[in-house]
Amino acid sequence: MTMTLFLLLTAAVSSLSDNRDDTMWQWEMTQAQYAAETGIARIQTMLAERRTVPETLSFNWDGTKVQVRGQPGPSGYWNVTAVGERKNGVVQTVRAVLENRRWTIVRWERLPTSSTR
Repeated sequence: MTMTLFLLLTAAVSSLSDNRDDTMWQWEMTQAQYAAETGIARIQTMLAERRTVPETLSFNWDGTKVQVRGQPGPSGYWNVTAVGERKNGVVQTVRAVLENRRWTIVRWERLPTSSTR
């Protein structure tokens, strides 16, 4: 009886620990995505203000390292790719296509997440 109770308690604690790890991983993934989206917004602002857009824009946002690349595409559209990387190895990539009059997003996609998990 004692052994059965011990095994049940061990399984319950293990399950709680796994759930907590999954929740933390999802939080990290969301933070990396928000940071990448912030990078796209910065490029939009630069284009709207007619500023020169660097080949690669790098910055840190709330514990996330962000790298953004923007380049002109066909018909005046701009292709922007932003990568947010968290300290624990979670990497989130977001791509957007911006139209050239108001610099609004006409196409947006989130690429599959990578992680060292």
